[in-house]
Amino acid sequence: MAQSRLTVSILNWNGLELTRQCLRSLLVSTVVPDKIIVLDNGSDQNEAAVLRTEFSTHPVTILRSETNLGFAGGNNYVIKQLQTETPAETAYDYIMLLNQDATVEPKAIQQLIAYLDTQPNIAVAGPLVLNPTGTIQSCGADINRWTGKIISRKQNQTRNTAPAAPELVDCVIGNCFVMRTSALNSLGLLDEQYFAYYEEADWCRRATAAGKNCAVVPSAIIQHSKSGGFRTYLVTRNMIWFQKRYATAPQLVGFFIYFWGYFIFERLKKGSPLSDLIRAAKDGWLNRNIGKA
Repeated sequence: MAQSRLTVSILNWNGLELTRQCLRSLLVSTVVPDKIIVLDNGSDQNEAAVLRTEFSTHPVTILRSETNLGFAGGNNYVIKQLQTETPAETAYDYIMLLNQDATVEPKAIQQLIAYLDTQPNIAVAGPLVLNPTGTIQSCGADINRWTGKIISRKQNQTRNTAPAAPELVDCVIGNCFVMRTSALNSLGLLDEQYFAYYEEADWCRRATAAGKNCAVVPSAIIQHSKSGGFRTYLVTRNMIWFQKRYATAPQLVGFFIYFWGYFIFERLKKGSPLSDLIRAAKDGWLNRNIGKA
């Protein structure tokens, strides 16, 4: 049986040193990806030129977009590039979307592929994600259907609290998102309406609706520095869109009450700018600024 093939998509955005570290971790994995595509996603400087000089050999390919296409649009751009290549070059079984501020432990890819190879009903799998401090950032996530919140499992707990075996989850976090190509072909690309945040939850919901599952593989470990932080406008707006798309009528009523009665005040207490919250609420409920940041 031929070894399963994996392509990795990395979006670089004003993060040259982070992307360097990410690539180096991939290239010393026990199973090196068959192809690694880095899209310089509208960085202020042409960081693609620097990366091409430093990583000019197989399996790394460096692309450049002059504008920021967002997480969904940038990864879709990479996937479409793959789909235009000859069949022999696109015979990959899985595609990993990997954040530039993540590094993979040596056996992470091997563990993820080994699990997916034996579980044909899994559309997407993700690893155990650690903070730089060694505590757990996420072990997959649950989606609260009443509030729209994506709740990372085991967040900030010690590493030894992680489950011993793979588990089904509502959502795989997008910092390391390994899609089965056959599922991608049937479910379609990421929804570019979101630009960034919630597109992975949306894809996972589509997979679940199609009878597929999402899973976390705790033996596969990555470290994620979470350099992007909480983007108040995007997260808030996209949470509204996600709920409007997937919540039942009673859930949407509950979400509306939760949003105006609790969420806004919770975010203000955590320092989110009121102007961002107001803009997000307007654009989210009125379906404005679709596909933009």
